[in-house]
Amino acid sequence: NKRDPFEEMSFVNGNGMFFKDIRFKRSNALANAQMMGYMKILEDNGVYLENVCKWFFETYLKEEFHAEGFVSNFPNHNDSIANKCKLISSAMDGVLKQYRMYVEDGEINRELYEMSSEQINYNTLPSFCKKKYAYPDDEELKHAMKILFSEDKSWIRLVNNDDRYQNLTQLLTGGKSVSDFGLVKDIEDRDWLLDKGFLIEKETIEPDLNKISLLYQLYEHNYICLQYFKSEELNKWIKDKKLRVTGTLLSEPEAEYLNFLLNKREFSNGLDLRNKYIHDSIPQNEERQQQDYVILMKVMIILIIKINEEFCLRKTDK
Repeated sequence: NKRDPFEEMSFVNGNGMFFKDIRFKRSNALANAQMMGYMKILEDNGVYLENVCKWFFETYLKEEFHAEGFVSNFPNHNDSIANKCKLISSAMDGVLKQYRMYVEDGEINRELYEMSSEQINYNTLPSFCKKKYAYPDDEELKHAMKILFSEDKSWIRLVNNDDRYQNLTQLLTGGKSVSDFGLVKDIEDRDWLLDKGFLIEKETIEPDLNKISLLYQLYEHNYICLQYFKSEELNKWIKDKKLRVTGTLLSEPEAEYLNFLLNKREFSNGLDLRNKYIHDSIPQNEERQQQDYVILMKVMIILIIKINEEFCLRKTDK
């Protein structure tokens, strides 16, 4: 939703390519730099992130949530960087298979686990919550989000090019009357939003905050995590099939990001880091290996945060 339309037009986007605009590249580079700095600070204090990851699966989950049976094989901090990349890729597969087995069966059967050899599909990893994520699946909601939150400068015509407002929602919270909508397109959008109940006409035109807050979450993230949002409006949208509900560990945007970084299952321009190191197609440049290891550790921490959230939500629901 935040893509620059001019950049999108110039992007050479073949079939199945992950869209990497300037905003994404900047955010991704910042995340990698933060991860590298975090690991360096820990190492300077005698703490190695590989050991923290192992502690999470083998000690923390057992002590905090009574989740028995997790075994992990993370690299030693003294290993070569190439071997670290290979081992963290393997360890990632291992802990996710155990997590999936624990969610589906309530326990980790070592015999069955050791017989399993299929590759992990990040899109289908299950959640303890059968209804975890809701995605907009209705053209009406998508159209409302575009009108309300798009940083379309045409809306600034309403306030004589006042740069305080970046989108229609910000403008309306400043209190605007019907007469402020002077152009035909503005009036059509205003009437449509009023008719659908996204705006309320009183002395001024105001957003229906219950609906707008939900739409904003959908616009910003492309989904809502249902465990954190409870409202009658949300339940109504789900009942009316305006939202599509799934029960997976990762949201669809998160799974897409990991597929881009780790394999070429979904995107032809994926970095394919997991497969490169698992299948020994290792780049010989040690600096490149170090950068890859930072990315792989970043992914591992993302997965740990998501798995920890799963156990916390499950504990809260009981």
